[in-house]
Amino acid sequence: MSDQKLSKLEKMMQAGKGAALEVAKTTSVALVDSGFGLKDIKIDLIDDNPRQTRLTMDQNYLKELADTIKKDGLMQPISVIKSGDRFILRAGQRRLAAHKLNNMATIKAIVEDIEHTDKGLFEASIIENAHRQNVDPLELAISFEKALEDGFYSSQSELAAAIGKTEGLVSQYLSILKLSSTIKDRLSSREISVGVKELYKIQKIKDEVKQLDLFNLYLKGMSSYELDQEVKKLTALPSENKSKKYFDEKKRVVNMKLDLKKLGKDETIKILQDLITQIKNL
Repeated sequence: MSDQKLSKLEKMMQAGKGAALEVAKTTSVALVDSGFGLKDIKIDLIDDNPRQTRLTMDQNYLKELADTIKKDGLMQPISVIKSGDRFILRAGQRRLAAHKLNNMATIKAIVEDIEHTDKGLFEASIIENAHRQNVDPLELAISFEKALEDGFYSSQSELAAAIGKTEGLVSQYLSILKLSSTIKDRLSSREISVGVKELYKIQKIKDEVKQLDLFNLYLKGMSSYELDQEVKKLTALPSENKSKKYFDEKKRVVNMKLDLKKLGKDETIKILQDLITQIKNL
């Protein structure tokens, strides 16, 4: 893939991976006088990224990581940004948390000489977490909403371009915030894992009781196809009701715009047939 076709996010991720590999291979790194480069930093001087998208961490994974670091050392330094006499974490939240779990006083970190802004810290967090397979959809949705509310981006389209995702996918993430509070609380517990596409389908059900029932059925093993069919069934209006939407019997006016792709050929024909029947019965 050419550089021109790579998104800003992909280019930064590639650069970050390359830098991390070079650090891992290097046995001796010269530190510059300005205080930037690879350093051992006191952990109590490092502040969390206030725009971190990951709100919770798997404690079992964290314990395993802490044990590995205690045994083999830190294989890849974290990345921090100098901020006065302190530092802001840019990448490596779990590695830092594992060091704290081990009660370690210092951690190896690459100190970056870059200007930090809330928008930049948000994008840094997205870059760190975007490649993870177990990314939490609800956490990303919350961070997307906050970034838009804070005016980092003027539209979903601009946000999508900045983080290397499609506008449609960003829209799906934001839609899952419409899920019932019961479902969102269960997702926040991290005891279960459901993908954004499935959550997007479930949120289409506006009745919260039916929405929760469908959510539980999916957790019990309902397939994606079965979920699709159930959502279509629960969101479908009777054909008669659909035809009434387009025909004002009192004013005797037909006003309709049918989306064939959304409704399908058979459903569209049924609506038109019902409409013709209503007109004949006037």
